[in-house]
Amino acid sequence: MEPTFFQKLLRSPVTLIGGAVLLGMVLYQFGGMTSRFITLYKEEKGFEKRIAELREKNEAMKKEIEYTETDGFLEREGKSRLNLKKPGEEVVVIVEENTPPSEGAPPRGFWERLFGAFVSVMW
Repeated sequence: MEPTFFQKLLRSPVTLIGGAVLLGMVLYQFGGMTSRFITLYKEEKGFEKRIAELREKNEAMKKEIEYTETDGFLEREGKSRLNLKKPGEEVVVIVEENTPPSEGAPPRGFWERLFGAFVSVMW
């Protein structure tokens, strides 16, 4: 029995090469889509992590704002920055004694000071 036209077409080298090229193109496209999917998945996880971090930061800032609106915070800031006091409150100032530098160290010479300045700028 003689092979039919369809059987001859399937066994043709041109058909086999064309089929292999077509299969290669499909696999290449599938690989590209898979790679893109993996990249998007990783980006999504990164964005979700960033969103969680920003939400935590947002909550911390809300708590800080609530704290800055309390009377205790305003009183402490007023005392420390503006030197304010409540009526009837007494302020005590502690003065540190100025102690002269120790006499044991000899005065530094010109070159020692120059080298010290150079080292402090470099490091």
